[in-house]
Amino acid sequence: MVLEVSRADARLLGVKDLHGLQGPQENEYGWLPIASYILLFALKVSLAASLDTAEFGKRLHRRLPILFGIACQFLVCPACGALVTWLLGMEFIPGVVLLVVTSCPGGCFSNWLTQLVNGDLAMSVAMTAFSSMMGLAALPLNIYVYTKLVYSKEVLSWEQWCAVILAVATVCLALLIGLGLSRCFPSQESRNRFSAVGVLCGFILFVVSVVIAATSKSMAHQGVPLWRRNINVYLLVWLPITMTTCIMILLTSVEYFGLAKPERVAVVIEAVYQNTALGATMILKMFHGPHIADAMCVVVLFQLSQGTVLIVFGVWAHFMNWTLVSPREMSLFRAFFGNYQDRAGAQLLDGAQAK
Repeated sequence: MVLEVSRADARLLGVKDLHGLQGPQENEYGWLPIASYILLFALKVSLAASLDTAEFGKRLHRRLPILFGIACQFLVCPACGALVTWLLGMEFIPGVVLLVVTSCPGGCFSNWLTQLVNGDLAMSVAMTAFSSMMGLAALPLNIYVYTKLVYSKEVLSWEQWCAVILAVATVCLALLIGLGLSRCFPSQESRNRFSAVGVLCGFILFVVSVVIAATSKSMAHQGVPLWRRNINVYLLVWLPITMTTCIMILLTSVEYFGLAKPERVAVVIEAVYQNTALGATMILKMFHGPHIADAMCVVVLFQLSQGTVLIVFGVWAHFMNWTLVSPREMSLFRAFFGNYQDRAGAQLLDGAQAK
């Protein structure tokens, strides 16, 4: 069953035509949806297989910080995305793409960023694993609720909802397989290899998104490059990221939640960083024809923007002494290019004793 949308409704939503919004349409990249699901599956299997199950188990005992962090992942960024979409009065396609992307927490790059800026990597990985499992219900629910709130009526077709559900189910299956591989190959060398494969798959998905956004024939912006779009498109991706970062810095500083400073860094990054690889996979299946370039443009700009904002946050956290490395101890360059995760357990213990 495909939900029909009238032309009057389409004009009300700011969509110039209905092509790509309902039913299967001709797609100039017909092979990409299948390829993107394969890459997504490989990415998530590799991510789960790179987990240190011992450190993962230790974080399970810290229930309040974990629950707080996961709640923020599914509440703060999606709400900020919906608010910005509504305030800017965005057209349906870029607006829905943002709602999809801001509802896709977790990913191997959030773990990599946490390690780079010397946050608590074990907390980051634990949150990624839990959010991937909870996403089976929370991600479709967020998309449904916010599309109804922002656009007043349900306009996604059954085919598009199937794309959302299939992507989330793929992630959950990959997570279970990856955890099994982690038990079978517990050495650090194996975990490093799995992590490298995950990063490579995520990078390939990002490159695919850039190529589609740059080369597809966009109906609304034909011939306009990514860096010359309407200012509302840039505000659409920058404002939710900046708002979420500021809100999370304030929330993680509340003593009630019992977060050590390196854990605060991990929770901020996990709540802000959205899995654009998962989002791109769904969007490639949801939209077709001339609309796909506009859709992927939002994904690419969001990925670039969140990376920039979180690197700036990491620099700020270093000089605010929130990380595993004190700014008095070494330079920012040495801190970012070294691995100091062996200090995480000691700092957590010191924080507990101080209380």
